[in-house]
Amino acid sequence: MKGRSSQLATSCTAKLFVWFRFWSSSQ
Repeated sequence: MKGRSSQLATSCTAKLFVWFRFWSSSQ
């Protein structure tokens, strides 16, 4: 369970990072 939770957190962080990069380039 802990491993899965960690993987999910990593996935969310990666998505947030990509979204932030996209938003920054759009500015």
